[in-house]
Formats: sequence, C-alpha cells, structure tokens
Amino acid sequence: MYLNLSYRSIIKTLILNNKKTIKKLSFQDMAKEMRVQKSYLTKVFRGEANMNSDQLFAACKYLDLLEDEREYLSLLVEYDRSVIVERKKILLEKIHKIQEKHLDTQEHISYSKSETDSLKNTEFFVDPMNQVVHMALMIPKYRKSPHLLRKDLNLSEIYFEKILNCIKKNGFINQIVSPIEVLVDFFHLSRDSIMCRPHQIAMRTISNALLFDEKNDSYVFSATICSNEEDRKKIKAHFLKFIKTVEEIVKKSKSEKIYQLNFDLFSWL
Repeated sequence: MYLNLSYRSIIKTLILNNKKTIKKLSFQDMAKEMRVQKSYLTKVFRGEANMNSDQLFAACKYLDLLEDEREYLSLLVEYDRSVIVERKKILLEKIHKIQEKHLDTQEHISYSKSETDSLKNTEFFVDPMNQVVHMALMIPKYRKSPHLLRKDLNLSEIYFEKILNCIKKNGFINQIVSPIEVLVDFFHLSRDSIMCRPHQIAMRTISNALLFDEKNDSYVFSATICSNEEDRKKIKAHFLKFIKTVEEIVKKSKSEKIYQLNFDLFSWL
C-alpha cells in the first residue's frame, strides 16, 4: 500500500482483494457509503474525477482503514488534486516520510520489549560476540554445557566468562552456569537507537572474517545496480517481506546451529 502513489489504485486493490473475505466489499456498497452514484465512482477510478475529503473519509470508513492508512490516502488525494507545484512538492515530501516509516524493519517484525534500546544495554551491543553467544545458547546442548560453546567458538575462558556475565547483566539469561535458561530469545535494535549503526558495523566486521573461510558453507551475493528512488523502495519492501518470512521460519525452527544473515542496500551517490 505505502509504495503506491495512486489512491485510486490502492482503494480498487483493497476492494478486489477483500471480495473473498468474510466481509465482502463491493464498489456499489462503497458508493452508497460515500453518497455518490456508482457511475461517479467509476469515473474516479478512470481518472476522470477526484474524491473530495468527505468522500475519501466515507470510503476509508467503509474499508475499515487504520488512522495511518487514512492519513496516507488523504495526502495522496491532496497531491493528486493540487495544481500548485510548490504545494505538490511539500505534499510529496510528507508522503515520502510516511513511506519510509513503513519501510522500517521494526514495522515488519516482532521483537522483545526488554529495553533493548536503553543505555543500560550499551555494553551488550558494543561487542557483537555477546549476541552470537546469546543466540547460540538457544541450542540445548550449549545451555547444558556452556564450555562446549566456548570451544566451538574458539574463545578464551576469561573472554567467554565476560560475555556470559554481560548477557546475564542485561537480563537475557538467568545465570552463567549450567543449566542456563534463556529469558529473552529475540530482540531488535530500532534504527533510531544510538547503538544500532555501531553494532551493525561491528557485526559486519566479524562476519566478513567468516565469509571467505573455505570451511564455512556461506552464500554471498553482491550486486551494483542502477535504478531510481521509487524502485529502491520497492526493493526494500521485498527485503522486508523476506525478513518477515525468515522470522516466521526461525520461530518454528529447531535450534541446532547459529547463522548470520546480512542485507545491504545503500546509495553510492
């Protein structure tokens, strides 16, 4: 929805996609809700007429849209109706802000409400190995015998104990001796967190060391593409759909190994 700049296309798609649900939607019923003739609504969808604010409000009410969705459609209507170049530019900026908001990772995944964005957790996110060990403790054999995890990760006893203490201090595990119980199994740093970018860079640094290890069955993909801003958003949206799919798979998955998944999408210019 939030990648589309045509309110007509969005509304039409919502009706067509919901015809198979319990509440059957129709153009005829929406026209009645809007207090207009169906023929007028047909002209709107053809681009021969425009909805006004009251008609859009009635249409959104009929479609049971959320406040953010109504706001987005309202901006699209105003943008479509406006003939002043300066105003259209301002409206488009507002539209792009809403699009970016809904292309944020945390809008598409669930994550723990365990204060992971607070300053209290700074120590945990400074060292990416804290997260690696924390995730590895989801595997039963490592919770029962943490020393096996230390050996498999090739970490010193002092460093490993420091990591376990940090994880416990942040409330992610109950103790540092077996049997360890994982108290928080999934979390996500928001993009606005002061630790988000430093953590991502640090994690990428240690990840790179493993990418080209012949013993590691890694899959690496890299591409430099030439496109435009609107298509960049479409690509990012597909990333987010994939991440949501991965989350659903991981939640049902049996914990046996730990993997690292990284995505890169940025502009060179």
